Amino acid sequence: GKSSLSSQFAMLAASSGVKTLLIDLDPQAHASLALGFDNLDDDVPTIFNCLAGRGEDRLPLEQVIQVVTPLLSIIPSSLSLSSIEVKLQQDYKSVEKLKKLLAGVRDKWDLIVIDTNPSASLLNINALIAADEICVVSATDFLSVAGLRQLFTIFDDLKEDFEDFRPQIKIIPNLFDVREAIAQEALGVL
Repeated sequence: GKSSLSSQFAMLAASSGVKTLLIDLDPQAHASLALGFDNLDDDVPTIFNCLAGRGEDRLPLEQVIQVVTPLLSIIPSSLSLSSIEVKLQQDYKSVEKLKKLLAGVRDKWDLIVIDTNPSASLLNINALIAADEICVVSATDFLSVAGLRQLFTIFDDLKEDFEDFRPQIKIIPNLFDVREAIAQEALGVL
């Protein structure tokens, strides 16, 4: 439910008068698709072009922002983002790359929403480090709760390695069925 929630939250915020930027960091590009970007090929610049390029090949963030409505814009993703991990591993400062890119445009937006995929990748670590607030969408089942424990271990590691990593963390229960005992138990743990 991460991409659905991210895109709907961004659309709701914009329709409420909040100038919103949605960044799609998922190679599946579901948030991009939700906002009408379904023909993402090599001709459409994406977040990949900002993170992966070097020197003159790297596009500034401003050049990949696509306007959806006057108050809603998106930095789209594409399948090419699935190869970003190799490029990020070559750069020893790669975990702060997105934070540095956003520093130049943060003051132009009231809200920046970042949609990620469900993995502990360098790309997602970039999103975590750049965030002021982290909303974790979790199903109310045993495996999802176990996965959250691993995620909080990552948060603890980031707090040790980055002094300014102190985001607010919120958990959003998803797929809750009041009739299931395991769902009620998982909700209690969450």
